[in-house]
Formats: sequence, structure tokens, C-alpha cells
Amino acid sequence: MLLTSSVFTPGRAIEEFSGKKGAIAAGGSVSVAAFDLARLLGAEPIILLGLELSYESARTHLSGSFVESYVQSRISRFRPAPSLYLGPILGGGPLFARGKTGGAVLTDRRMLLYRDWFARHAPPDPRSGGAPRVFNATPRGLDIPGVRGRPLEELARSLDLRADAKAARLTALRARLGEKRPDRSGAGRFLEYLERTLRNLAMVHALGAVSYTHLTLPT
Repeated sequence: MLLTSSVFTPGRAIEEFSGKKGAIAAGGSVSVAAFDLARLLGAEPIILLGLELSYESARTHLSGSFVESYVQSRISRFRPAPSLYLGPILGGGPLFARGKTGGAVLTDRRMLLYRDWFARHAPPDPRSGGAPRVFNATPRGLDIPGVRGRPLEELARSLDLRADAKAARLTALRARLGEKRPDRSGAGRFLEYLERTLRNLAMVHALGAVSYTHLTLPT
């Protein structure tokens, strides 16, 4: 289990008691955080797979995902699955853009932002020397400028992709991060902070209730 810094207010509040943990890139797509974590952990090479950044068959997520089960649990005669998928797509400013195979794919402006992020951060910087190689093995979807597209079968033949034993991977990870016992010294102060916050919120709620009770509107 890894703890990282957060750009969001609750995470920053926790860090006042736990200490800074180090940040990874964050954005609207979890692929951004996954890529940055792999880069910081020294993964070599990094292979992007399933990063379509488009809506194949007007679907937002692959079959078997949590989102699909969520949609399936809420469909009805008046709200079929396609209408539930269509809402998020329309909200992102849908448009057609050039795909990896040369044809047009359905995407939106948010996906173009993610594509541009990978185009800036995934290609190795010539000045960095030991930058990891990055390959895009996603067969469909948007092309990412500057990132080499290679079929996964070809990568498997040309690279040594044999998985190391779990124990060896954990040993290498611990050597890189350092094995530390959890520091619980700030836990008590954090709980006191939460209790104080709850008391303050209760006071604000009570003041709001009093103000609402005495509110009179002009006739």
C-alpha cells in the first residue's frame, strides 16, 4: 500500500498531521496517475494498453467494469443503457477526431486533454538519459503524437516481458522506496482535529437553524 500527496483539500488536511508523502500527477483520468506512478517507480519499459481515449460503440467503459454494472443496475424501460452512457459523452463536448487506424473516432474535448498530456509527458526527454521507453500497444482509439505505437504481440517478441516472481518485485520495490513502519504519531492529533471540526459544523448548523427560524420575508 502506497500513500501519496493529494491536490484536493481533504488530502492536504490529512498531510498536516501525516507529513508530505510525495505527489504523483493527477487529473480527470486515472491513466495519468497510473502512468506517473509507473514512471516514478522506475518501470522499464512502460506499455500503454487500453488507453483508447474515445467512445467505441458510444460506450464510456469496457465490458465488465464497475461502470457497466452500475449502468445495468439503473436501466429501465424509460432509461435504457444507451441513454445512460450518452449523458457523460454529451457533457464532454463530443466530436470526431483522427484515430490510430486513420479513420474518425468518437471522442470529446476531455479526452483530447488527456491525449495532449501523454503527448507532452510520455516521450522520453533526450536530456534525461535514463528515461523509460514508452510504447502505446492500444490497437484502437486516438493516436498519441510522439509515443511509439507497437502491437502487443510484437512487443512481447522483441522485449523481455516475462513477469518476475512476486517476491522479487516486492524486494526491488522495497529497496527503492525504503521499508518504514507506519508513523502513527499524528493519528491522535488528526482525530482531535476531526472532532473539533464536527463541533464547529454542528455550531454552524445550529446558527443556521436559528437564523432560518427567525427569517421573515417582506409582504
